[in-house]
Amino acid sequence: MKKSPFKSSSSLFIFLAILLLGLISHLFQHNLFLQLQHKVDTQAENERNRIVIGEMIINDLRKVEANFYRLPTSTEINAQQIFFDTIMQTISRIRKALHVIEKGGAIDFTIPLNLPELDEMVTTVHYQPTTGERYILEIIDLRPKLVDLEEKTETLMRLVSQRDKLRSENKIEEWAKATNELKMFLKGGSPNFVRIIENANQLFYKSQSRLDQIQPILAEKQQNYRLLETVLASLIILIVLVLAGLVYKRQSAMVALEKSEAQLSAAFTRFSRVLDGLDNIIYVADIKTHEILFTNRYTKDKYGDVIGQKCYEIFRIDGTEGVCPCCLNNSLLVDNATGGSFTLENQQNDKWFEIHGQVINWDEGREAIHILVFDITDRKLAQQEREEMAAQLHRAQKMKAIGMMAGGVAHDLNNIMAGIVSYPDMLLMDLPETSPMHRPLNTIKKAGERAAAVVEDLLTVARGIAKKKEPIALNCIVEQYLQSPEFGKLASQHPQVKCSSELAPDLSPISGSPIHISKVLMNLVTNAVEAIKEQGNVHITTYNDKEGERTESKLVVLKVSDDGPGIRQKDIERIFEPFYTKKVMGRSGTGLGLAVVWNAVQEHGGTVNVKSDASGTIFEVRLPATTGTPRSSSSVTPQKLLRGRGEHILVIDDDPSQREVASGMLERLGYAASEAANGEEGVAFLHENSVDLILLDMIMPPGMGGRETYEKILARHPGQKAVLVSGFSASEEVKQAISLGASSFIKKPYTVEELASVVYKALT
Repeated sequence: MKKSPFKSSSSLFIFLAILLLGLISHLFQHNLFLQLQHKVDTQAENERNRIVIGEMIINDLRKVEANFYRLPTSTEINAQQIFFDTIMQTISRIRKALHVIEKGGAIDFTIPLNLPELDEMVTTVHYQPTTGERYILEIIDLRPKLVDLEEKTETLMRLVSQRDKLRSENKIEEWAKATNELKMFLKGGSPNFVRIIENANQLFYKSQSRLDQIQPILAEKQQNYRLLETVLASLIILIVLVLAGLVYKRQSAMVALEKSEAQLSAAFTRFSRVLDGLDNIIYVADIKTHEILFTNRYTKDKYGDVIGQKCYEIFRIDGTEGVCPCCLNNSLLVDNATGGSFTLENQQNDKWFEIHGQVINWDEGREAIHILVFDITDRKLAQQEREEMAAQLHRAQKMKAIGMMAGGVAHDLNNIMAGIVSYPDMLLMDLPETSPMHRPLNTIKKAGERAAAVVEDLLTVARGIAKKKEPIALNCIVEQYLQSPEFGKLASQHPQVKCSSELAPDLSPISGSPIHISKVLMNLVTNAVEAIKEQGNVHITTYNDKEGERTESKLVVLKVSDDGPGIRQKDIERIFEPFYTKKVMGRSGTGLGLAVVWNAVQEHGGTVNVKSDASGTIFEVRLPATTGTPRSSSSVTPQKLLRGRGEHILVIDDDPSQREVASGMLERLGYAASEAANGEEGVAFLHENSVDLILLDMIMPPGMGGRETYEKILARHPGQKAVLVSGFSASEEVKQAISLGASSFIKKPYTVEELASVVYKALT
């Protein structure tokens, strides 16, 4: 052990005595300096207070001067009185301040922090002379000047009041004399404010001089004190360092040992807390012997105490025996150096795990592998959901693009079909019933109507529902279809297939188009029946969605199932595309059936799901329920053809054949018809003529459309009646035109009966 540099205890007492003496000297010097500083600060504070109040007096004198010269310039009595009162109040405040300086006391006043002439950014100061200090006005007593200011302000107020009174009494000559008298007073009799302010400045000049003398004295004393303080502090620090060094040398070894132990303990505690706080499998195993060396809390709770066991016996999940392939990877150890790692994913039942391995150094130079296992099931499910949503979006975009193409084709076909559907009607009107041409013409008409139905399906794919939605009973739709000729024909063609239904008696109504819901049901049943090659069953079910009852919106489900061979998975993703069909085109269908189903359901705010395997296929259509009351079904009785009485109707259409067909029908119905090839021509025709009704096409490229044409016509002929015509569905343009006053909308191609009915209603 090293000997202490102190040979006896007396040496230590000498060092401590020197230290104590230094501390006492330092405290004594510090006390003397504080007393001196207090005296100097008191004197400086007195002088600064006097300077501050002097600045207030000078500032108030400037306010008096400004208000004094503002008073005669004002012509309003209230403003003059305000200036006068302000001057008197300011003089009173100055007199009070002088009294406080001379006799003592206290005063509150405001000092502007900006320029004196600006009345903003002011602060309130409380002034009271230090006890035992009284100031004497040494150069000039300002109080006589203040008396003079009050007297001259009263004189000025009197002269101004006299001037304004004469002016109000319209005494021009007396007013002129009073004005000259006021000017003379201001020129020769007004106070000498410059001299007054100079006197006020001289009053506080010596206070500033004394304050300037105090600051160097205080700075010198403070410098001397700091020097002495530095010397004493340095001596004390030196002594303390010597003593501390001696103590440190004696205890350094013990402190170092305790510190190392504490650091190791703290590090292990932090390490354990971090790992135990993770709800993941974490363990360390010897990379050569595969012996488990460490596990965290979560692993221990799940598998028990497995320290010392083989890691592959505890954690391997693929059902095989032996070391896991990842630990046999030679790339984990490169040149016997640590740092190799791997990452892999594994699935166990419905769970997904991500496994990370890292080679690390362990105790006694052992090389070990650190394994972390994370549950990534939620991430995998979210990824699958994103992929499904992306596929749905892609499918919807593809359907939209195909629909736009189908819409263009349908529009052109409707114009072409107009002649095929409409001309047979006109010819039949002119032929007797015994004519041999009746049958061929009816055949042509029915063929045109079937073609129009296909075009209607194309329009459903392209633009959605054209019909007005109303509350309907889905069970009634099912029952009517099962009793329809279409279903009877389908059943006769497939006698080996049995069709049954199970309809919920308390089924909620839905809001939609009966025609399109019927098409949805018909196409689903047709596909189900035709999918069964030999004997089989098709079952139709309706029910309220029980899951929907727990939410604000309820759903009605239409389910069509069959026990056919099912649909291949690769085909399910495309079955709703137009013309994607496994049937023989032209014999079993047009390839639009499921496309119509998908678009109709989408337009009704619903969804359609498909489940298929080798045991059969199920289509589930879910539609929002409504609270409306469905209309009761009633049989439609044929009505006689409604005819006109010579009313004048203008046909506006860009298609020549369509104009010819419409005009021919109208003339045979007893109307007078005129034609216009576009919107501009129709507007020009109505500038010089008037008609009873307009038959207006909604789409007439490249000129004005139907809505814009109707707006221009209404500007010249308010209240003009119109019937809207289009090969498309009822679009937003149609709705806007109807809101402007159009009577109704009729879709191409139309029959004579449809045209007669809509025109008659529009005119009446």
